[in-house]
Parts: sequence; C-alpha cells; structure tokens
Amino acid sequence: MLRPFLPAALLLPLALPGFAQTAPPAAPQAPAAPAAFGQTLSGAEWKVTRLTALSRIEGEAPGISFGKDARVSGSSGCNRYMGGYTQDGQSLTFTELAGTMMACPPQRMELEQQMLGALGQVKGFLITPGGALELYGDTGLLLRAER
Repeated sequence: MLRPFLPAALLLPLALPGFAQTAPPAAPQAPAAPAAFGQTLSGAEWKVTRLTALSRIEGEAPGISFGKDARVSGSSGCNRYMGGYTQDGQSLTFTELAGTMMACPPQRMELEQQMLGALGQVKGFLITPGGALELYGDTGLLLRAER
C-alpha cells in the first residue's frame, strides 16, 4: 500500500507556525518631544533666567532643585519652597508645594507669586540642545532655567 507523500518543504510552515511568513515588525516610534540631550532634571540646581509673566528678574534668581526621590525644592524669590513632582517622559507636574512665609520687599513678593504661579501650571518640560530647562503649561512657555 502506498502512502501519500508531501514534500517536507510544504509541511514545515505547518509544523513551525512561528516561521511562517509574517509582516516585519513595525519600526519604533520617535519620541513626541526631543530627548533631554543626556541631562536629567535631578542634580545641580536650576537657576531661573526667565519667567514669562515678568519682563526681567532683578536680584537673586529663583531656583529649582529636583531630587531623585520625586521631591522638589528651591527659592521662590523671597521664601523657600518644597514639594513633590511627577515626571512621565516629557510630562511634568508639581504637587503639594509649600513654603516658608517671610515678608520681603514688594518686588521680591511679586517675583515669588509669579514663580509659584508658574510652577502650579506646569504640564511638561524640555531640556534644550544648549542645556536649558524650559517648563511649559497650557499657554506655552512658563519659565526657563539654566545650571
């Protein structure tokens, strides 16, 4: 009695379904925003060089320090502040900000109000090719800082 014979080449795709022809895997997606050019938020303090709500910063600039423990602190222009932050890719938000409550000259109090107001609106960030930190909200650029 003769058995039907199928060439092995025809049976191979049935025996090894992982080797059957499939479309090649999709190429990885490019990030929505440029990478942080090798820098991270944490580390040395960022000094604020521009607050979009003010034409210029006089005197000592406010600062921002990001801890690796998701804590943030710095000078708001008059007082010190601290709180938490959440980062997911280029997305960034500040949480539970609190600060000291010293009285300062009116110009410094205005700077502090603008600084804390800007931090409360932050939705994302970018570290520029030149190494500056830019914080963005719904209305665009809120502040720029450098190390």
